[in-house]
Amino acid sequence: MRYFILFFLISLFGKAQDNITWEESYRLKTEDFLQPVPGDVDIRIQGLTNAIIDVNYKQEGTAVRVTVDCFFRKSQSWIRPTADQVYTLKHEQGHFDIAEIYARKVRKKLQGMKLHKTNGEAQIKKAWNKSFKEYLEAQKEYDDATSHAIKVKKQAEWIVKIAEQLKDLEAYKNSSFLMQFK
Repeated sequence: MRYFILFFLISLFGKAQDNITWEESYRLKTEDFLQPVPGDVDIRIQGLTNAIIDVNYKQEGTAVRVTVDCFFRKSQSWIRPTADQVYTLKHEQGHFDIAEIYARKVRKKLQGMKLHKTNGEAQIKKAWNKSFKEYLEAQKEYDDATSHAIKVKKQAEWIVKIAEQLKDLEAYKNSSFLMQFK
């Protein structure tokens, strides 16, 4: 039994160590990218950021506590050692920041909804699924517009655009909130 508890604690600690929660003041570093570079990736791609938007909910009396977190997963993110580290990190930070933008958009959308007692879970899932599709499209648009950071001028424009969107959605930076039933 003692070994099981220790293994469980190590597993929990390991998972927590694998994720970086998005914070305004934190900037990704080369050592955050732990996955080896896959051998079959286009040479023009200098890195990959695995950013996760995690939506959880739990009923609390007559309301639902919703938590929408944005994480960077170290073990599934990589950066080429030959890349211009500073420049590539800025591009990959952009991916992480876009994930936070969409986490905030999900929070905004959910906070504006009234949940029905009979299908509140379905409402949350539907809103999340639609937002997730938009999130994936935004990530693709970012890479297409910047050619995976090759287009320096476009990359600079996107950095400004991302910062403006984060500022515009600042009211939704808190990850946890209550939703009331109708």
